[in-house]
Amino acid sequence: DLPRGLLLFAYLFLVIAAYLVGQVARNALFLGRFKASLLPFADLTVFLLVTVAAALYVRAGRRLALDRLLVGSLTLFGGVALALALRARGTPPAWLFPVVYVWIGIFGVLAPAQVWTLANYVLTPREARRLFGFVGAGATLGATAGGVLSSALARRFGAESLLVLMAALLLLATVPVRALWSRRPAAVVGHTPAPRASHGLRDSLRLVLGSAHLRAIAGIVVLSSFVTAVAGWQFKALAQQSLVTKDALAAFFGAFDASVGVLCVATQVLLTAGILRRFGLGPILFILPAGLLLGSVGLLVSGTFAAAVVLKGLDKVLRYSIDRPAVELLYLPVPVEVKLPAKSFIDTVAWRAGDA
Repeated sequence: DLPRGLLLFAYLFLVIAAYLVGQVARNALFLGRFKASLLPFADLTVFLLVTVAAALYVRAGRRLALDRLLVGSLTLFGGVALALALRARGTPPAWLFPVVYVWIGIFGVLAPAQVWTLANYVLTPREARRLFGFVGAGATLGATAGGVLSSALARRFGAESLLVLMAALLLLATVPVRALWSRRPAAVVGHTPAPRASHGLRDSLRLVLGSAHLRAIAGIVVLSSFVTAVAGWQFKALAQQSLVTKDALAAFFGAFDASVGVLCVATQVLLTAGILRRFGLGPILFILPAGLLLGSVGLLVSGTFAAAVVLKGLDKVLRYSIDRPAVELLYLPVPVEVKLPAKSFIDTVAWRAGDA
């Protein structure tokens, strides 16, 4: 199972690196032109459009095999990022920056969730328990690489150049997807549902509401995304007050993500595997909320940019290194024919509902 673990690692690495690069670009370009007080309206727009995108995505799953669906999604996101990069050259229109913000927000919901969906289709439950911690390290290293590259490129070529790098990373990610699909073990191939067995968005909602287990997962995701959205807005608003220009913002966001990525890697290597083995999922799922509570109290008391940086850092480190692998393990008992529609709904609509 190690070759498939390495391919999943590479897939997640490329997707998260692309998302971090895109996130730096969208935040810097938006805040370089508009006030931070408009960010909640942009995030609300992301939620509304994510609901539409999720409906189209689930419907496409009725007609396409999962590998074709993922490759097509990556190609579409990469192509649009490249088109936006070309349009951003010279003197771009003001409407372009909200479009970049919303488009990358939609990508950030769908693409990382697709990685974990594919993992559930190419690994047996026993392999997943062994490999999810290792695969999750791809996110931390991808975040580190994305932050380093973003900071370096923004300083030299400006924030707009990051969209080109994002497109290249996404197109490269199609390679491990194809390789993973062809390496599925026989036990998994025999239980992979046909594309026509997929559900519509309403059916996916019924599946989630009809299962206490899936309702609990959705509740965790909604509450977590709510707190993360508030912390993220505070972080970006205080960053805009301190840094002002889009290129300075891009360089800072990139350096911040690189530093957080290093901390994630250290946590992943030193703590995650041992924590997953030693404690049950209940105690593990409390780690991120406890960290966010402490960071939020610190920001409430001090009201400084440094406190906002600490809060956002705690969120990212704990989420990528510990919380996300633990949440993914919650899907292991779910029947394979239910996983794709239910997980797609939770990772897209439920997550952005908390943001909204």
